[in-house]
Amino acid sequence: MMRKISRYWDGQDTIEIISERRHRVLAGPATVLFLAYIFMFHSVGSVSAQSSITLAWDSITDPGLGGYNIYRSEQSGVFGPPPFNSSVLATSSFTDSSVQQGHTYYYVVTAVSTAGLESGYSNQVQVNIPVPVTNRAPTVNAGADQTITLPATANLAATASDDGLPNGTLSYQWSVVSGGSVTLTSTNSATTKATFTTAGTYTFRVSVNDGQLSATDDVIVVVNAAATTNTNKAPTVNAGADQTITLPATATLSAIATDDGLPNNTLTYQWSVVSGSGVTLTSTNTATTKATFTAAGNYTLRVTVSDGQLSATDDVIILANPAVTTNKAPTVNAGADQAITLPATANLTAMAADDGLPNGTLSYQWSVVSGSGVALSNTNSASIQVSFNAAGTYTFRVTVSDGQLTATDDVVVVVNQTSSDLVITLSKSGGTITGAILPVYVVSTTTQPQTLELIIDGQKQAATTGTSLTYRWKTNKVSSGGHTLKANAYVGQVMTATKTVTVTLQ
Repeated sequence: MMRKISRYWDGQDTIEIISERRHRVLAGPATVLFLAYIFMFHSVGSVSAQSSITLAWDSITDPGLGGYNIYRSEQSGVFGPPPFNSSVLATSSFTDSSVQQGHTYYYVVTAVSTAGLESGYSNQVQVNIPVPVTNRAPTVNAGADQTITLPATANLAATASDDGLPNGTLSYQWSVVSGGSVTLTSTNSATTKATFTTAGTYTFRVSVNDGQLSATDDVIVVVNAAATTNTNKAPTVNAGADQTITLPATATLSAIATDDGLPNNTLTYQWSVVSGSGVTLTSTNTATTKATFTAAGNYTLRVTVSDGQLSATDDVIILANPAVTTNKAPTVNAGADQAITLPATANLTAMAADDGLPNGTLSYQWSVVSGSGVALSNTNSASIQVSFNAAGTYTFRVTVSDGQLTATDDVVVVVNQTSSDLVITLSKSGGTITGAILPVYVVSTTTQPQTLELIIDGQKQAATTGTSLTYRWKTNKVSSGGHTLKANAYVGQVMTATKTVTVTLQ
């Protein structure tokens, strides 16, 4: 059977689908054989606003028919499995509510027996889902309301947006809704300028059209009358706070003035001496000046500020004290007492203050008050470095002079010997030789266990492992005269420290 079906869709497009009846044998168990007639299906509905489509096909009358399966694809000739329907359809129609606008879908149908056997695909049907196109009116904003004062003008600017239909072109038209005499520089552009002859409240309207639809918006401009001419007022001026200085210092004077801007927004300044003599001003016609005095006393200075018509004045008083001529000795601090451990050095820094007399220059001199075997890096500077060759308590003094007067201060440095010193004690027959008790400090650069040895006149006399060695030298068996003692410290086979002294026996 051949037939032709025509159907009108919502989009006013006509779809013509030709169906053709054909049949096919569904294979099944020997006891169940039947003919399934597969028909081309066609649309009996149209794409709705919700984008759905209804499909229908001629039903098959056969006791062995279990139902139908629908297959959907967006690619021609390419279909499942599985079928698009979730369960076998009992009727010969199907509504697909999941279609989307702007897509093309392809459908086929198969017959399914009660035994679950499925026929081949019917012929394919193509359905195009159009995208509905509806023109919408533009949206427009005439801008924020304004308030101006004559003779100012008002700048009006409209902003509009549109969906681009029907041709993507917008036209503008400005008009005066309410108000007196107004002149617009342009009435058919997005922006225009309004000029007013009188004060009042004005309403302007802009209309925007896309060729089919239009939209409008209003903007209000409040126009105030021109400001009347003000009466000139005299400036106000402040000459600054009163001051007290000590000669030979100078006084800096700064005037601060405010004005109403009339008649020409220009101010002039003039400084003068009201009382006191022997005053010199660096400038008399500026807001800021500097005053120099030749003698002590009370001085009154006046600044006059004029706007060209009116003027104002203010005074400032300067008390000039006589110069200080009595020199005072400097004050000095040699720094905090210190404690160090050999072989460290001591850094000494003196801090001094002075009245600047007679010439503002200070000299420094360091000296050793107590202690011996001390080396000073520089004795005539504020900061020095001191090195020691023996432990003990040392006192240092710094003297500071301003050229006329001096001041001193002392600092104490306690020097401790290191834990790895090698001490050698000299004796004679168990008694001490006068002046022959001699500590020999051999300072090691490591805290690791070390070997200490004593050599007298080139012969090793004693050796030990540890941090100290004490050797009793029986000098009654030694000849009088000079003898050389040498102490060495080793880590492994490496000598890390050595010390040599000469001892004279009588």
